[in-house]
Amino acid sequence: MMDDIKLETSEDGDMAYVYLPKHPGKGIADVTVKQVPMHTLIDNYQGPEIFLYFDKNDVMIGMEFF
Repeated sequence: MMDDIKLETSEDGDMAYVYLPKHPGKGIADVTVKQVPMHTLIDNYQGPEIFLYFDKNDVMIGMEFF
């Protein structure tokens, strides 16, 4: 498990992923069991495309921005 928040961006800068402290680390299979788009949580959401990632215990472990 990671202890810090880590930010990773694509080479062209159009995507970013935030690894939250409870994330077990990049490359570990089957960690994310639920992906929730921000626009499904907030009516009339007008911001960037954001996805929240959760593990099997419903703990948020990451966020992805497009």
